Amino acid sequence: MTVSLQLDADLLIAGGSTAGLATAIYARLAGLSCIIVEPQAGVIDKPCGEGLMPAVLPLLHEMGIELEVTQSIEGIRYLQHGREVTCRFPTGTGLGVRRTTLQSSMTERAKALGVEFIQGKVKDFADHGTQVEAFGKKIRYLVGCDGLRSKFRANLGISTKRTR
Repeated sequence: MTVSLQLDADLLIAGGSTAGLATAIYARLAGLSCIIVEPQAGVIDKPCGEGLMPAVLPLLHEMGIELEVTQSIEGIRYLQHGREVTCRFPTGTGLGVRRTTLQSSMTERAKALGVEFIQGKVKDFADHGTQVEAFGKKIRYLVGCDGLRSKFRANLGISTKRTR
């Protein structure tokens, strides 16, 4: 006798920033149903993700994301205390794009693909073997895209400290 699972979705993603959105888009393109749970309403504006490296551009195309007017970049440069490191990309160009523009485009694409969005914070989860329970949802897979202070990493005992 087979037992059918009553799942709310195949995949639940804790965190709706660019990493969570990319995960959701690829999941939907692979045919999985998907829920994103994100505590912040609207587009997240952070001082990171303003430059996209050349290798990312084919991935955006693969996800079906077309960005509006952006600035082409040919490399990166770091300046600190009178020192400078400059590196031109060996192949191709990247794009300079506001993080809010990127996230808005990714959110629109995810919604068009049928990703469900819920405002809230996933604090705990339970692995029941054949399914995972998180945020009151029964799912097949759980992905933590919840940043530096990841609850999932902490609950699993994974350290963020580097060892050499």
